Amino acid sequence: MKKSAKMKAKDVLTAGITGTTFMTLFSYLVSAADDENYSEPERPGQLVDRLLPTLSKEQCQTPGWLGHYGVGLLFSLVYVELWRRRWPVSSIKTI
Repeated sequence: MKKSAKMKAKDVLTAGITGTTFMTLFSYLVSAADDENYSEPERPGQLVDRLLPTLSKEQCQTPGWLGHYGVGLLFSLVYVELWRRRWPVSSIKTI
């Protein structure tokens, strides 16, 4: 693996995990303040529970968390690639 590819993978993992973790913490804080459930990882877990009712609640939450962080990593990968390509190009005209 090239050094730049290793660096890109490290950047994507770091940004994806950090960003997803802080977004999740924020969601839990807002959920507690509003007395509502805005937790992104719990929603897919509820879907898994409906699709596979024989699994326990704990077993259903694992795919929810994995999917949540998977989407965060995918978003990070796309963002890093767009940043690398300098798209969209910002200039004084576009500000």
